[in-house]
Amino acid sequence: MGRVIPHEPLTERVDRAPRLAARRTGPRRVEMEYVIPRQHAREAIERVSDLVRRSGWRPSLPAALRWVAPDIVPLSMCYRREAASLTVRARRSEPYQPLFEAVETIMRDYEGRPHWGKVHFQTHETLRPLYPRWDEFQTTRRRLDPSGVFGNAYTDRVLGAVR
Repeated sequence: MGRVIPHEPLTERVDRAPRLAARRTGPRRVEMEYVIPRQHAREAIERVSDLVRRSGWRPSLPAALRWVAPDIVPLSMCYRREAASLTVRARRSEPYQPLFEAVETIMRDYEGRPHWGKVHFQTHETLRPLYPRWDEFQTTRRRLDPSGVFGNAYTDRVLGAVR
């Protein structure tokens, strides 16, 4: 038979749960991630490396490169293409915007698609040509959210306002 283990009440309180669960994870950073067709990876990375060297920027955080398989999600960065993902990072306290804008210019030359949840400066006008199923997505979006209830300033910028 099982034994009953007596319950001991918690007698020492340290702090409220939300404060204990919040943790600080190193330097606050910003990231820009772009996905380009895999066959352009070497050339694009060389151009970004040259840009960084010429700019005098001394990255405090490493860049990352990964290979990504294609998928069939309409607004995915990897929609129907073997891809390479390049992530550029900086501390929030650093003047990162000029470098990120220059990297984005390079990525546009290779039909780069930005990560939706990271820094980028694109708008719905510049993003539309990158996604073959953009119009289909917009039709579905208008049907599911005709009043734009789920929109905000960011979605208006990158997807356009719901019409």
